[in-house]
Amino acid sequence: MKCSHFLSLAMAATISLSAWADEGRLMRFPATNGADVAFSYAGDIYTVPVDGGEARRLTTGDSYEAVPVWSPDGKHIAWVSMARDG
Repeated sequence: MKCSHFLSLAMAATISLSAWADEGRLMRFPATNGADVAFSYAGDIYTVPVDGGEARRLTTGDSYEAVPVWSPDGKHIAWVSMARDG
């Protein structure tokens, strides 16, 4: 009986970790300045014109970036970054 409970917990943890890893692959946290939309996808920040077109990747690397926010004048973007120095 104890072994089956342990196996169930191990399977649940594996499924939870898989779902968490896939979470970073969603286009999330859209923000617009009226001309462009900034968003997070796969742990990086991208922008794309509101009328459509090709998205431009702004960040790269091992850290996870999310929640882009435009400055009040719409010229700059701030975002949250995990595991980045400086």
